[in-house]
Amino acid sequence: MPRVKRGTKRRHRRKKILGLAKEEMAEAKVKVIREFQEGLPPVLADGNKLRQVFLNLLKNAIQATPPGGQITIRLTRTTRSALPAPVQRDLALQVGDGDPSTVYVVSQVIDTGVGIPAADLERIFDLFFTTKSTGSGLGLAICRRIVEDHGGAIGVESVEHTGSTFTVALPLKPVPSQP
Repeated sequence: MPRVKRGTKRRHRRKKILGLAKEEMAEAKVKVIREFQEGLPPVLADGNKLRQVFLNLLKNAIQATPPGGQITIRLTRTTRSALPAPVQRDLALQVGDGDPSTVYVVSQVIDTGVGIPAADLERIFDLFFTTKSTGSGLGLAICRRIVEDHGGAIGVESVEHTGSTFTVALPLKPVPSQP
């Protein structure tokens, strides 16, 4: 399969995820900005599982962002040493110090929402921890598990009354050659 088609498939997947949350975004009256670095290589991963992760992060951002707010979805490529501190800490817990030059595809969901209280940041990915009155506390714990099962890491940076940035870093692995 030519490389161009892979990129087309990735764009289709991104649009599909945004399409699944389209009604919620319209109802919440939030603006969505897309910042996608050109030429990102494919990540070997279970697309359905990652779709679940990004849909959950997007829905959480929509729920946290007041009308007129903004959600930015950013996709980039970077080395481990340039990842945000919470993601580097998560990687260190999984694989130790590792190679700082390892390259990752990084996805960020950035909102201008209510933010997460500092006291809750350390527990936000814990199973059954929730700050929502109707939440189960499963969403972010499942997201973490899926990302870690793919050799990646997830982290959050947040400032109350300003917003949150959830970062998912997935390692680039060699893509097997097509027959």
